[in-house]
Amino acid sequence: MTQGFGFFGFRNEQSCSYDDAGLPGFCMTVSGPGVVHALASVFNE
Repeated sequence: MTQGFGFFGFRNEQSCSYDDAGLPGFCMTVSGPGVVHALASVFNE
């Protein structure tokens, strides 16, 4: 098992929040519209 964090770059916050692969993680966004886009997966799951 690999320890530490992996970095995956995405072009928008919505695709970042949908790509969890069933593992705990975090999605960094900008304030305002970025947070709204990232919340889409929270409300759909």
